[in-house]
Order: sequence, then C-alpha cells, then structure tokens
Amino acid sequence: MAEMAVIHELVFNVQGEAINYRIIDCNRAFTEITGIKKVDAVGKLATEVYQTETAPYIDVYSHVAITGQPKTFTTFYAPMDKHFSISVVSPKQHQFATVSIDITSMKRIDDNLRESEAKYRKLFLK
Repeated sequence: MAEMAVIHELVFNVQGEAINYRIIDCNRAFTEITGIKKVDAVGKLATEVYQTETAPYIDVYSHVAITGQPKTFTTFYAPMDKHFSISVVSPKQHQFATVSIDITSMKRIDDNLRESEAKYRKLFLK
C-alpha cells in the first residue's frame, strides 16, 4: 500500500478546544514515507511526533472529527519537504483517519512542465 493511513484522536484543553491529537495507529507506508517509526508515533501527541509547536492541520482535522464532514486537500509539508494529498474522515466522534499520498514527484513534474511551457511561450509566441 503506497498510501499512508493513520488514525488519530483529538486532545482538548479545559475550555473544550481541540489543541492537539494523539496517533492511535498507523500503517507501514506511514513509517516508510515519513521515516518515523511506529513505536515513536503510536500513543504520542502530534506535536511530539512532528516536533512542532502546533499540531499540523489541527483546524482541518478537528473540524472533520467534530462535525463528521470529510475533507480532502493538498498541502506542502515543509519539515519533510514533501507535497501530500490528504483525505480525512471521522470513524467516530473526536477521532479522525487520514489517508495521505506523497505527491511530491507529481508536483515537481507539474512545476517543471509549467516552467518549460513558460519558456516556450517566451521564445516562440512573442
């Protein structure tokens, strides 16, 4: 399986605001693509795992986990220097599952194609 699949659970502050999430489980593709061992991810907070001040994409993920409305988006995750397509669903209240595909190669090919097209237009379509 080339897709990373991860199940998470929201963590709330005393005011009831989602401030983090805990990784419940992940597949082998997650460890292969991110380089993060399963033992270093499962049971840990996102801020610990990703070594960030704020849990990545907490606003999107908490919205899905609270409302149950699925979401798909693409993003560039700078700490890993990778582009991802991420689908998020909520299997039950306050939990969410992500299925992510590393689209870095496709994104770079697309960027190179755009650059080549721009050069072509500049040279031949004056």
